[in-house]
Amino acid sequence: MTRYQFALSRAGALPPPLGVVHPRHRAPSASSAVASAVAFVTTLVVAVLALDPIGDLYAWFSGAATLGIVLLMAATSLAIIGFFRRADGRPSVWRTVVAPAVAFLGLACVVCLMVANFPLLVGTTTGAWVIGGLVALSAVAGTVQALVLRARRPAVYERL
Repeated sequence: MTRYQFALSRAGALPPPLGVVHPRHRAPSASSAVASAVAFVTTLVVAVLALDPIGDLYAWFSGAATLGIVLLMAATSLAIIGFFRRADGRPSVWRTVVAPAVAFLGLACVVCLMVANFPLLVGTTTGAWVIGGLVALSAVAGTVQALVLRARRPAVYERL
């Protein structure tokens, strides 16, 4: 989390203090402090709610992360097709259209299976709705943020 915040800050997408390194240690200490604060608050919430860190928290977050990564991989497959449609001198139809399309279809099937079995993946039906909703909300928020960034700060968008 620290490195992502640091890189996004350096690109201009997050507040500048997150992209500052410690003068002596040369580490992104402000970004690290934010990541530590998030971990601390998460730990407090887990303790206050008396959740099982492994049975509840780990299952929920690993399920969310797995679903998120597969969704990102599917989106990347589509992005490859879009990128090469605009690029000059396409290498081959196989590499620029067929293989990414097949990858997208396969990953889309995996996403469908994951969503259908998400309660099993995260351990509870309620948890599946909450975590699944958060994953969907994150995807929508990220898309909206990218569109706003592209419209209002195109130079930052291009750097990303």
